Amino acid sequence: MNFEVILYASVIIGSLMVLFSIAYFLIAKKSMKKSINSVNELQENIKIGSKVIFAGGIFGKVKAIDGDTLDIEISKDITVTTSRYAVQGIC
Repeated sequence: MNFEVILYASVIIGSLMVLFSIAYFLIAKKSMKKSINSVNELQENIKIGSKVIFAGGIFGKVKAIDGDTLDIEISKDITVTTSRYAVQGIC
């Protein structure tokens, strides 16, 4: 009798774990898709003349775009070259 109770409890706990795992992955997938769309939209909106901010808090203005790199003017006559993926937002 004890063996049957342990077996039934294990089956119930195992099935609950599977259900919670499926729910977690569905929610995470939806959240990840929203995040990817947000990043793609940000990358599409980077244009020459746009004011951008980096994760470190540096503001600058896009002077040139060359593939995956950007020339950013952070102060008068000071231009740095960065990856376009370092941009956190457009001001």
